[in-house]
Amino acid sequence: MHITHAQEEVLKSDWKDPSPEKPTRPPSFLLALVRLYFQTFGRIFPALTARYAYHLFTKPRRRARHQSSDPVLESARIFEFLYGRQLLKGYEWGSGERTILLVHGWESRGTALRSFVPVLLEAGFRVLAFDGPAHGDSAGKRTNLPHFAGAVRAAIRQAGAVEGIIAHSFGGASTVYALTQLDPGLSIDKLVYIAVPSSMLRVFENTVRGLRIPKRAAARFKQILEEKAKRPLEELDLSDAYP
Repeated sequence: MHITHAQEEVLKSDWKDPSPEKPTRPPSFLLALVRLYFQTFGRIFPALTARYAYHLFTKPRRRARHQSSDPVLESARIFEFLYGRQLLKGYEWGSGERTILLVHGWESRGTALRSFVPVLLEAGFRVLAFDGPAHGDSAGKRTNLPHFAGAVRAAIRQAGAVEGIIAHSFGGASTVYALTQLDPGLSIDKLVYIAVPSSMLRVFENTVRGLRIPKRAAARFKQILEEKAKRPLEELDLSDAYP
């Protein structure tokens, strides 16, 4: 992959959301039951088990809205835009001629990166963020890397022109994927990635280990992911995204 006129800054950052929203976490006994399911049926019905693994892999838990008042949240202008048939919720701050897009991570929401907003406004930028598909207040129940990447491209089109992107975690991986298929004539000058997985293959392997998915079912699960992404997982590496 090659992105022209782009400056990459990969941060080994200790940034944390100053007021995080906590998703509902499944109880430990439920995780134990899911693991037992994979260990039992994964050897007998690998294809069926792989489809269930993909279902879990692409279904984020909803993160609750902020419970406390926040001046940055209260000052946001809310808008909506269509991505395919899904209505996505967006947030806008400022009215500068240059725009920075904030892209949140998995099981998060567009306002998670709001701590960057005041300093960007002070520098004269307009700031946009959005709740990705199946996240926050946006439509949908499931999403994956190519799908979320398409939403990033839709947000860029909605913005008109974007000078830079700040992306966190899964949002960073989706941004890398999105920029490989950016609309002709568009370019992003500055990219800041925070805690972005360097290897999607490693994410897959960690999921397989965490859910105790047997070998044959895991192989089929990997095949499904690659069919959806239309490329091997080995090619979905941030470390290989730029020359």
